[in-house]
Amino acid sequence: MSFYTYSKAIVYFLLVSVTTLQGQRSPYEEGHDVEFFVMLDGFTKYGGDIKVIDGMTGEEYTKSNTVVSDFHYQMPQILGGFHDMLLAYESKTIAFHLKDGEEHAKQLIDLAASFGIKGFKVDVMKKLNKEVTIYNRLRNKPFFHVDELIVWDRDTLNREGEPDNKYAEHIRFDEEDGEWHRRVKTHWEVDIKRWDYEVHKYQGLDLDTQKGFHESGGLPGNMRTDYFNDVRLSYPIILDSRALPDDQVDYLRRSYIKNLRHLYDPYSWVSKRHERFELGFASLLRQEMSLRSFKVKNRKWFDAVLASFLNDIVSVNRYGHERVYNDIVTRSVFRSYRNQLGVGLDLLNWEESELREPKGNPPSEDANPVWDGVRFNSSWGARLILLDLYLRKGDELVDALRVELKAKKKKEDVVSMFKRVITDVSGMPANRYIELAFVEQRNLMALFVDKIQSEKQKAEAPLERSWLHEN
Repeated sequence: MSFYTYSKAIVYFLLVSVTTLQGQRSPYEEGHDVEFFVMLDGFTKYGGDIKVIDGMTGEEYTKSNTVVSDFHYQMPQILGGFHDMLLAYESKTIAFHLKDGEEHAKQLIDLAASFGIKGFKVDVMKKLNKEVTIYNRLRNKPFFHVDELIVWDRDTLNREGEPDNKYAEHIRFDEEDGEWHRRVKTHWEVDIKRWDYEVHKYQGLDLDTQKGFHESGGLPGNMRTDYFNDVRLSYPIILDSRALPDDQVDYLRRSYIKNLRHLYDPYSWVSKRHERFELGFASLLRQEMSLRSFKVKNRKWFDAVLASFLNDIVSVNRYGHERVYNDIVTRSVFRSYRNQLGVGLDLLNWEESELREPKGNPPSEDANPVWDGVRFNSSWGARLILLDLYLRKGDELVDALRVELKAKKKKEDVVSMFKRVITDVSGMPANRYIELAFVEQRNLMALFVDKIQSEKQKAEAPLERSWLHEN
């Protein structure tokens, strides 16, 4: 028999972070376009005139074309529906996290107090202040104003090439796939009037591959809705004589939704979508602990490990261990360059003056967060081992660790102390337990990785232009 066995049956995925929440589907969820268009009719349409520009001439587009007229008609409907669906979803999302956060904070505060960390407080509203401010700005009006629909024609581009005008910088012929590509660049601006400074966010996205970049500064904690300026948008399309009009319109509207899911995300000011809501308040507890005195050596390790462990206890008891593992693996699977937008990094350096570079580390080929070489003397490795032991021994581990910490009379290396507790609770030498537990933890994480990667690949699959594959 193995050290212990987790049944695959108990690896049950909640996946509430970006799917359905209290019956409300996220507009950012991929793979439900049919349902999206049905739901779209129930939401208020965003008005406003969108100019139609001929990309070749830079003048008003005056030709009669059903693809252009149909898509032009649907653009404000889609953006308006997307905005209002986002507003409805965020209303419930933020309300849920405010209530859930208060309940989680209360249990974590009580547990921390039992370990001698008394007076720890969590201001959930303050922690979510940016979220609430962005939501209130969404209630006032959409962030985006689509000013122009820029129309290009593939046959004309192939025959005459790019014109010398401002619109041409957002199309490019790709020698590798033999197709013309189109992009959008947006500039989000926050004007902090009271402190006389501005925060900017720049985004770029290839509208057919959904790969792009973003660069932004961080928002201050004390935000106001009137700090956010409107975002102006010009959106290019390329007419293709190889395709039937209905097929082109269907592709354009579906790709428009995909692109909005990456471009129209005001909450990316706070964090990446899959990292937006921390499960609990481990980081706040760690900050509080750093201000306290403990009779241990290696304080940085101790603060990180104990804060994560106490928060994990509350999370497991409130949500089940599946939610904790799902949260860990989701962050690992979706790890990417810091300045990536969309399904992959494309710096879109199409002009000589554009010199953007990757920031951060590339995605790891191995998404399993229990990598080879992880050790207990790292705070991450210790978190895994304590979580593992808690799932099998429960309060026996909590009580033993609490007694050990309260009984200390002089400073001791904290890693050795934790290993002593592991030996007592597990009934085997700590080093042997740790060795076996890392193997089991990696195997358990792999079950979550397979599921989440499969969902990710499905969601990130590019839209097919069927006419490109027809003989």
